[in-house]
Amino acid sequence: RSTGRSDHGARRYPGAMLVPRALALQLMSFPVLAALTVGCAPTRGCPECPPPECPPPAAAPAPECPTEPDAAPAAVDVAAAVEKELGPPPVADADEHRFARLAYPAIEGAFGPGTRLEFDLFGTSLRSVAFGVTEDVLEGLEVRMHLVDGRVVEPGEDPFPNMLGGHAHGGPRTAWIRTAPFEWRGNSLDEAWVSVDLGPRGRYWLEMPYGLIRDPDGPLPDDDTRERPGYAPAMKELGARDRIVPFRHVEYEVGELQRGWQLVARVSNPFDPHVELELYRDDGGVGQSAYRWAMDEPTTSATFITRGGARLPSMRMLTRLHEDGLRRSDHFKFNRRPGGRRSWGALELRVGEETRTIRVPSSLYLYTHGTADPYDERRTVNAAAVLGRWLF
Repeated sequence: RSTGRSDHGARRYPGAMLVPRALALQLMSFPVLAALTVGCAPTRGCPECPPPECPPPAAAPAPECPTEPDAAPAAVDVAAAVEKELGPPPVADADEHRFARLAYPAIEGAFGPGTRLEFDLFGTSLRSVAFGVTEDVLEGLEVRMHLVDGRVVEPGEDPFPNMLGGHAHGGPRTAWIRTAPFEWRGNSLDEAWVSVDLGPRGRYWLEMPYGLIRDPDGPLPDDDTRERPGYAPAMKELGARDRIVPFRHVEYEVGELQRGWQLVARVSNPFDPHVELELYRDDGGVGQSAYRWAMDEPTTSATFITRGGARLPSMRMLTRLHEDGLRRSDHFKFNRRPGGRRSWGALELRVGEETRTIRVPSSLYLYTHGTADPYDERRTVNAAAVLGRWLF
C-alpha cells in the first residue's frame, strides 16, 4: 500500500514501528523473531490494552511406536481392581477363616410320619443321620461333592462305620448315622454342592455357600469378580426325586469371654443375613443356672463390616434362655445390603465391654448371596422357613 497509508497507521497507533513491506514479509516467516522485532499488534481500538499473546508454534506430532500385531494383552490384576472398587478389607482378630459346622434344616417325614433326616458338615465331613426308623435306611447311600467347574469328587472311607445311633429306653435302634469325609478343595471363593442319593427314597442336593470349601490353613484368596452363586453343572436336569437343601447356618466358635464364658456365633443368609449369639456359662448350681442369667445383661450386638469398611448394623429381635439353663441366645436381623462382588468381610461381635471380630465371606451377608435361587420350588424349605418363621 502507499506510504500515506503507513503514515495514517502510525498516527492511529502511536509508537508503532514502521517496517518496510519486504522486511515484514521475511520476518513473518519466522514467527518468534517477528514477535521479538515488531511485537504483536495491540487490541484494535484500545491503545492501552496489553497486546495478546502470540500463538506458540505448533508442536511436531509424536512418532507412532510400532506395535506387535500378535502381542498378548496385559494381564489384569483382579485383586487390585477389586480393591480400587470396593476399598481395603476390614480388619479382623485373625486374618483367617475357620468355621466349626455347617448345619442344614431338618427334613421332617423323610421316611414316613415321625421320621427325620438331618445333615451337618463338620469341616468337609458330611454326617447324615436318620431318626425314627428301625431299619438302616442309609445303607448304600451315595455321597458326592460337585464343584462349579464340573468336577465330581468322591468321599473317603467312613471313619466311623460302626457308629451306633439312638436307642429309646432299651428298645429298638431308631437312629442311623453315616459319615462321608472330603478333602478341602482349592483356595478360592467357590461354592459347591453335595449330593446324597438314597435311591428310591430320593436324592438331596446340599448347598455350600462360597468361601467354605477352601483349606483354612492357606492364605485368604483374592476377592472375586463373580457375584451371586449358582448351580453345579450336574444339576441342569433334575428329576422328580431331586430336592434342594439350603444351608441353615454356619457356626463359629469365637472362644472365651469374660468370667470364663464361651461365645458361639451362628450366621445365616437365607435371603437377608441373621446372626445368633449363644453365650455359655457353667458357674451355676443344680437347679439355679437359669436364675443367674439376666435377659439384657451383658448387652450384645452384631455388625457386619464389608469390604471397604461399610458397616451393616442390626437389631436384636429375640433373646431366649435354653432349657438346660446354661445358655442364652440373642438373635439379630440386619439391614439389607445389595449384592455385589464376592469378597471377604468381617463380623464384629460385642458382649459387654469385650469385642471379637471374625473373618467371614460375603456369601453370609450380601443380599441373596447365600443361595442360588431362594424361589426354587424343589427346595425342602423356602427362605422364610430356613430359620423358622418366628425368626425370619
